[in-house]
Amino acid sequence: TKGVPPLPHLPHLPNLGILGHNHSGHSGGDDEHHDFVDDEEEYYADHRDRKDAKHTLTEEAMATKISLAPISHKYSREINGRNFSFAGFEGADLEAYTHWLDMFNMREDEAYVEHSLIPKMPDPATFLKEGTVGTALGAKVKDRRVVVTAWEICFDGRGGQLADRLPLVEIQDISLSGDTVTLQTFPDGLNSGRVYEITAGDAADWEKKISDALKFRIYHRDDYWRNLRIWWRKTYDGDLFQAFLSLLIVASFGVICIVVQLQPEEGSQLASLTAYLDVMFTCMFICDLALNFYAHYFWAFFRNPWNNFDCIVVFISFVWIMNRVTTDNPNIDVLKHVRAFRIFRVAGKFKQLRKLVDGIGESMVPMIYGCVMSLIFLCIFCVLGTEFFKFSDPVNFGTFARTFYTLFLALAFGIWQADLPFLYEETQTVNYLVLFYVMFFVIFMLWI
Repeated sequence: TKGVPPLPHLPHLPNLGILGHNHSGHSGGDDEHHDFVDDEEEYYADHRDRKDAKHTLTEEAMATKISLAPISHKYSREINGRNFSFAGFEGADLEAYTHWLDMFNMREDEAYVEHSLIPKMPDPATFLKEGTVGTALGAKVKDRRVVVTAWEICFDGRGGQLADRLPLVEIQDISLSGDTVTLQTFPDGLNSGRVYEITAGDAADWEKKISDALKFRIYHRDDYWRNLRIWWRKTYDGDLFQAFLSLLIVASFGVICIVVQLQPEEGSQLASLTAYLDVMFTCMFICDLALNFYAHYFWAFFRNPWNNFDCIVVFISFVWIMNRVTTDNPNIDVLKHVRAFRIFRVAGKFKQLRKLVDGIGESMVPMIYGCVMSLIFLCIFCVLGTEFFKFSDPVNFGTFARTFYTLFLALAFGIWQADLPFLYEETQTVNYLVLFYVMFFVIFMLWI
């Protein structure tokens, strides 16, 4: 990426010369790091940008040009609700901070609710190096299980619980002396300049694995195209951009309403104008979908049901447009009615509307079970009504279907359309069979 100017508001950190970092590539570990890094990147795409401002570093801090000089105290410390202090100095890796904060600042709208309060060791599938070695964590020296992943070094405490973690980009210096690997962290970083020591018989292999992982991590962090995608994701998810998209959706739906109201004749000037507007809006929605896919590539895009809904609506609109400009098949022209569902996309652009729709969607399964139970009771009353009144009122209760329609009218509109009086006018006596039948029908179908 030489010669490519850095984008504005992109965190760009300098190379660590002591590690021999080179942007054109990295030595060792390409294949073994690649898959896990992609998975971690999707995790950040889903969760990092949804934190409240008070729990994450500010945009101004993220946009700061990098040097080793500390920034103002306003951005140097962000303290979360569990009294963990983190430094936001110039040169720190912001993803490492937000990754750590994620474990203690879980939000109700996050998908990863299975995380326990006490952090656990990472998934064994992500291990690059693992073993029980002598470690020195501050003043504590003991044998413990240590794991190196593509993002950090994790120290096992007890039974798989995480005792400490060292993000790779927090390492300022790596030195090897005999059987001991010494890791010096940045003084103003997440680990506050702590020194970690790993003593093992294969210390040289530990030093190589950690160095290779750190080189790749810095290469991945400073990759221009990755930062470009992150920049576009922040821009796309911003309030201004989402408001613009919502305005386009409302304008598109307004054009549809005008066409339905005025019913322009085929070939008229108004019909041609609305057709051009339909094509324009469809093209803009295709561009919106492509940008959304690029910004949230790959699984983060398809895990969002609103994105899947957008794909269906935009694809059907595109097929209808292509049919209009090519074969003009009347059987395919019926797809134009799907355009009316475009307005529903506005619900996915606003947080409160999205919560409301998501709540309705989550309640669909219990509602379906309730409808099934109501249908069962209705069928029971249809069978009983047909058997009781098929001779008294064959028009409304002669068959199961007629009884079903009669009871549906009574249930939906409160209309008792039947020749079955509750009171005999001749004798002024009560027809108890009809009375109790209707009474229990109302109790079971409306009250229970």
